[in-house]
Amino acid sequence: MQEITVTSLIEFINCLEIRESLIMKCIYRGQRDKEWKLTPSFYRLQISINDNSKAEILPNYETYENYILDDFHRKGINLLEKYNIKDRLDLMVVAQHHGLPTRLLDWTDSPLIALFFAVENSSLESDCCVYEFLPNQGHTYDYVNKNLNNENEYHLVRPFQINERVKAQDGCFILHPLQKNLQIKSFNDLLEEQDKLKYLCKIVIPSAYKESIKKDLDKLNVNRFTIYPDLDGLSMKIQSDLASYPLFYEGKKYTREKRKI
Repeated sequence: MQEITVTSLIEFINCLEIRESLIMKCIYRGQRDKEWKLTPSFYRLQISINDNSKAEILPNYETYENYILDDFHRKGINLLEKYNIKDRLDLMVVAQHHGLPTRLLDWTDSPLIALFFAVENSSLESDCCVYEFLPNQGHTYDYVNKNLNNENEYHLVRPFQINERVKAQDGCFILHPLQKNLQIKSFNDLLEEQDKLKYLCKIVIPSAYKESIKKDLDKLNVNRFTIYPDLDGLSMKIQSDLASYPLFYEGKKYTREKRKI
């Protein structure tokens, strides 16, 4: 895996390789800490395993996943009507969108959006990074849905547009295999096992440059409101801009005029 360090938006753009296959283009993922591996939220769960014997105990991730998704569907059935869910993969995509741990890992077609996610919290002291990945295989949505429980394959998933936020973020996913052992394999590990790390590139941004890059992204209209095009995103954008609002001017006083009736 190639690793590059950049300190500005211009350097970031210049280091992006024009890599594509006949049917695939690169996808991107921003991470706030460069040390984090590419592991979906489902495999970051702390699952308790009771071992009352000396035999090797393997966690039944399939049963655990089914329980979580079934509970989400059963208790949220009325709230899920607007999504027109047709299959298990649809349900998993919606669950991921609403914060439920799944085997889906968020990616985007836009390198600038991935960069924003990486530098968004500039107060964190850790260096961040953007992963660039060129998918080397592609299957239809229907094929992926029928092979959800595959033990070895990962799949690129391009979901239906849930709402304006997913559309604005050019979102896509990588579905990780349904693993059968205690030692969780990150996406980095899977690619290394299959001798495919050459398709992955890691672009590191040192902590000291995150704030300046975030300001440059804002000049290109890549900010909280354009990425989260709803009232939540607008509120986050206004809060992030508070420091630059010229609300007070030294030596001047402002008085409110009495309203004439």
